[in-house]
Amino acid sequence: MYDKAKFKNLVHYICAQRAGDPSSLGATKLNKALWVADFRAHYLLENLLRGAICEASIRSCSAPNCSCSQELENEGAIAVKEVNHFGKVKKEYEVKYGTSIDHFSEGRKKSIEWSN
Repeated sequence: MYDKAKFKNLVHYICAQRAGDPSSLGATKLNKALWVADFRAHYLLENLLRGAICEASIRSCSAPNCSCSQELENEGAIAVKEVNHFGKVKKEYEVKYGTSIDHFSEGRKKSIEWSN
């Protein structure tokens, strides 16, 4: 079952892992990291991290990410900036404060860490 709070925490955590260089994580890389973490958890643990089935398309993961990143921005946890990246608009995530993934199981933590 989809747990929005856990998914939002996962988005925040992945952004925080790249806080030293916000330009290293845009919306596409964030979606890929979420997908890889979910895929790895499903492969190793036979259970999705988010509890929602994500198709093999990165695009299918972007809708929940957008709403969660907007909520995190509203809460003051991150700032989403749009920057020019080779003539196109790219989103970057500036983290205002970190978060923890302690509420995930050890197996799921390994899947999350592996995706970064």
